[in-house]
Amino acid sequence: MRSSSLLLSSALALALLSGAVAQGITPPGQEKKLLAQGFLSAVDDPSGETEYAITDPKGHKSHFLGKGIARKPKRDKDGNALEVGDYISAYCTPDANTGQCSSLTESDFILINRPAPPTATGVVQRVLVLLGNNPNCNVPLRNETSLEYLRVRYFGADNSGTDPGCIARQIEECSYGNLRINSAATDFFMVTPECWATDVCAGYYDIDARMRAAALAIGVDPSAYERVHHVVNAPNCGWSGAAQTPGTIVWLRGWAMDGLTPLHEMTHHYYRWHGWAATATSAGVSVEYKDGSSYMGNGYVCPSAPQLANLQWASPAVGGGAVTSAVLPLGPATSAPFMLPATYMTGAGAYVRVLPDWVPGYYLEDGATVSNTSARNLYLEVRRSMGADWRMAGQAWDGSVIIHDVRADYDLFPNVANFSRDHRSNFTGFVPPNSRRVMPAQKLVIYVGSFQGDKASVLPVYLCRYAGSDAECPTLSDVLGLPKPSAPAGAQDGT
Repeated sequence: MRSSSLLLSSALALALLSGAVAQGITPPGQEKKLLAQGFLSAVDDPSGETEYAITDPKGHKSHFLGKGIARKPKRDKDGNALEVGDYISAYCTPDANTGQCSSLTESDFILINRPAPPTATGVVQRVLVLLGNNPNCNVPLRNETSLEYLRVRYFGADNSGTDPGCIARQIEECSYGNLRINSAATDFFMVTPECWATDVCAGYYDIDARMRAAALAIGVDPSAYERVHHVVNAPNCGWSGAAQTPGTIVWLRGWAMDGLTPLHEMTHHYYRWHGWAATATSAGVSVEYKDGSSYMGNGYVCPSAPQLANLQWASPAVGGGAVTSAVLPLGPATSAPFMLPATYMTGAGAYVRVLPDWVPGYYLEDGATVSNTSARNLYLEVRRSMGADWRMAGQAWDGSVIIHDVRADYDLFPNVANFSRDHRSNFTGFVPPNSRRVMPAQKLVIYVGSFQGDKASVLPVYLCRYAGSDAECPTLSDVLGLPKPSAPAGAQDGT
């Protein structure tokens, strides 16, 4: 029979051991091993179920953490919040018998640092494009396109990357030369991967692992390339493409190569979010992916002003980076004209950013903190169906000033991409040339003049804010100096 003191000592030891495990302290005889170290990356799926992984800086290896927000590590062992894009390490205590790691807890993660998002400027990519083809699976994973078509789609018939409409030229023009693909160093191979799930949608990292193994089997080392694009057949999947944020891997469906899906996914390495807009059937409620003015929505054109700003592909007009009450007096005065070039021409001085701090509720009670609920900033840009935006032809807003609104408290640093806070870039509307538009929510009036310049692609934009009614601001004729309409015959002043 054990003595009570021995039982007490055993109980105390057990309690201390349990406490040590809870605090992430490895008990004697159980050594933790490094499981993975790299960026906490996300692959967002249209279903809303994001896949999370730890990806090494060069993208050569990813440790899959799981699918769904519950599988994203929220904090590390010291209580530091973990966000997508953080550089972290994960340790585990392997099972003594199997040598395998069980599920990870917060005590297994360490936040190493929080680096700035990867730059999307001055980038030249060397890409490995792998086309998957395995007709012997339960549901044949036959290639949905051909290697020759992929080569032409990426770089054009002459492989120079200069053909209008090819991926290389489009991404270069949309980024104003900041993001390019090296045609001489990019390679294309067809591989035969082991079968992945066909009765349900296969996981992104399951596809990636099998495609990489198939490449190695034919002597192609994916780690020799900066980016890997998998073009695959994925039965029962609702996506046309996907990408890591941040990261180096892109997944594409063969049938989706005709559109701008490849550009959308390539941009996700640097910018996580999608474009929003209301639709004809959404009763005024904005819907993700529905912004037709950007390929980050469902458009066939270059990114919108908020996205260009985040990517550092565009800069504001002189004096237009932060239009607040300090620089925009109440009506009847208006701002001097912002001369905005259509974004197909240049990103320099290409937008106006309005911070309507004169609207009640923009700031919280402390008078300094931007409201985290309803406050929205505005971005104004000029779009025209020319250059890389040629597919804009026929849209109602072609040749107009386009307005986007974004969540103001997530727009404090417009030139820095944030991978954890979606500023919800939303297509608000447009203002055609020689017209005036009232923005009631911002108590703002926007005036647009006539196209100017050799290419008729520069529009003057004026702003006026009001306290109670837009009647406090001048008429369009007064601002643009247009002739006032003559009074009807027989009419007299005051009648």
